[in-house]
Amino acid sequence: MFPLQAPPNPSHGSIQRWTRESPEYPRELCELSGPPTELFTIGQMTALSTPRVALVGTRNSTGYGERATRTLARAFARAGVSVVSGMARGIDATAHRTALEENGRTVAVLGTGVDVPYPVGHRALHSVIGEKGLLISENPPGAKFCSECGGRLPSVCARSSLPRPISISVIPASR
Repeated sequence: MFPLQAPPNPSHGSIQRWTRESPEYPRELCELSGPPTELFTIGQMTALSTPRVALVGTRNSTGYGERATRTLARAFARAGVSVVSGMARGIDATAHRTALEENGRTVAVLGTGVDVPYPVGHRALHSVIGEKGLLISENPPGAKFCSECGGRLPSVCARSSLPRPISISVIPASR
């Protein structure tokens, strides 16, 4: 299992700002009717340079759901596919952790600022993903969780979240 201890210095890299004109900006997002004007990232841009799959699911996962998620995430990581999820409790965290355990790539699409670990209990996971994977958010640095809009800032509440357009497919790993 990968270590869940946060490194001594939680500032695991500088925050990068990508606009739609930036070469790093995922072209798939431009296909949305209202793509984000900018993205903020911390970590390894290479996580977006390989095929990607989103594994998303419930925060209240069952043992079966977590086993299924580990099986899928392990297979994708070993095949060189980046695992994309939202760093929430349950299925999302299981997907990220498994990809990291397999030395695979993982992308956490956050509903907070890229520098704000949420949930707070995932501070160590946030730090490890920032070092070995990629943290990405359309919310500005420092933006806190917004409970009225499911974790997204009000300006993006009406739009689908980022995992769908930046992954080759979305696999709900619940039940």
